[in-house]
Amino acid sequence: MAQEMGKWAESVGKGDMFHKAVFHAYFAQGENIAETKILVNIANSVNLNKQRAHDVILQRPFKKEVDLDWTYSSKMGITAIPTFIFGKKQLIGAQSYESLKKLVQNN
Repeated sequence: MAQEMGKWAESVGKGDMFHKAVFHAYFAQGENIAETKILVNIANSVNLNKQRAHDVILQRPFKKEVDLDWTYSSKMGITAIPTFIFGKKQLIGAQSYESLKKLVQNN
């Protein structure tokens, strides 16, 4: 649901704000972003309408878009995040600056 809410936030020009708020809630505050109440509160914190947030969760108008993202990721061989792709080469997982530099320079 968090991904679908992110698609909704992007569609109304608040994607960056919403994504940062979800990241902070999950990684800094330990919130369970799978809970409807948490997602609605996060949406509200970036000035997205609470009722519309509930509607997005219940009606799932962005499900297809998220499913397409997952399909694309699978086709690209992405199995973890972060994954860095440059040309036909990939680096999976957190990487050092040197590793990223080599990826870019050796392509």
